[in-house]
Amino acid sequence: MTVAGDLTERIYLQQRDPAVGALREQAKSWVMFTPNGIWSSRPFAPRGREFFAGGQEQAEATLAFRIRYRTDVTTKMRLLHNGQPYDITVINPVRGGKEFVDLICKAGVRDGRVTS
Repeated sequence: MTVAGDLTERIYLQQRDPAVGALREQAKSWVMFTPNGIWSSRPFAPRGREFFAGGQEQAEATLAFRIRYRTDVTTKMRLLHNGQPYDITVINPVRGGKEFVDLICKAGVRDGRVTS
């Protein structure tokens, strides 16, 4: 069971810059969604794997971060932890409650660079 005192790691959420350029293309930069950061814990051990894709060896790390329940986090955002960007791939409420949410994040292949 997680309690608020277990949230000891500071993470930051970023979203795509909503600005549109002169040719109506979306900006490639990210803006801070949580400029002061949010507190989290890591309830699961990190996992990693290596695989071949596109004729090259790729490495991918999967981490989980538990944060207080929020409804404004989406998979179109990215997470920064110790300066490393992670794609948010899954958002799971913990045991169906409204106290905590697990963010399952991946790094390595795209490094938080969403293509769409």
